[in-house]
Amino acid sequence: MTTQLKCMLGEANRGIASSAYKAGKMLEDEGYSDVIAQVQYRRAARSGYAPAQRLLGILGLCGKLIEEGSSICNVRFCDSPEAGITWIREAACGGDALSVYILGKCHQLGLGVEKDEDKAALILNSVVAYVSWSEVISFSMLLESVTRQETDAHAAFKPSKELLHLVRNRGTAPA
Repeated sequence: MTTQLKCMLGEANRGIASSAYKAGKMLEDEGYSDVIAQVQYRRAARSGYAPAQRLLGILGLCGKLIEEGSSICNVRFCDSPEAGITWIREAACGGDALSVYILGKCHQLGLGVEKDEDKAALILNSVVAYVSWSEVISFSMLLESVTRQETDAHAAFKPSKELLHLVRNRGTAPA
């Protein structure tokens, strides 16, 4: 464990949400279990840190969100995308433009929520000026690939490491 990671974990233990998020990223980068990394992401998300909420949401939509209470020896994944939608909604309600966009796309695709083109259009039109085109393209590709897999896309989706890396390393959306 690096000195920098120890420092981030210490700050996370003192309640600094951004440090908990960074510690989660560092734990993943250093090859620690996803269970351990997601504990830090949840710590940050519960403190209202939008990047962590968004990441947990995307992991939930992709079938990669680990259930709370899992251990390294007994990893259980959330079995529906609704757990991801819960985190996306929290970040969106906190004003995170990219999460609002993702929520709109979920309504458009019927991923984790009832498909509703009108609601999707309203949501997407309200936020399109606040997200970059590269983010729109990347997240659209990710979400559409989830829905293309099969009827129960959530259970079958295996996102590429590159797309999950993009999601994990994304900062806050421009205001």
